[in-house]
Amino acid sequence: MSKSPAEDGPKEKKPRRSRKKSPDISVQLRAAIVESGMPLIKLSQKSGVHSAQISRFLNQQRTLTLPAVVKICHVLRLTLVPFEG
Repeated sequence: MSKSPAEDGPKEKKPRRSRKKSPDISVQLRAAIVESGMPLIKLSQKSGVHSAQISRFLNQQRTLTLPAVVKICHVLRLTLVPFEG
C-alpha cells in the first residue's frame, strides 16, 4: 500500500527565483505622460481619450481601461510588453 502525500512528511519548498519587480504599469504610464511634456488637451485630442479621464488618472483618482492605455501608449510611442511570470 502506498503512502498518501500527507504521510510522506513535509514537502520542501522550492526556492523562489529572485526577480526585480518592475513598477506598476500605472506608475510607468503616469511618468511617461509627464516626461513627454505633451499638454493634456493635445494628448486627449491625439489619443481620443477624454481629457478628464487622463487628468483623473494622473491625479490617481481613477484607473484607465486597457483600450485607453493602448491609445495613449500609441500617441507617446510606447510599447506594451506582456508580463511573463
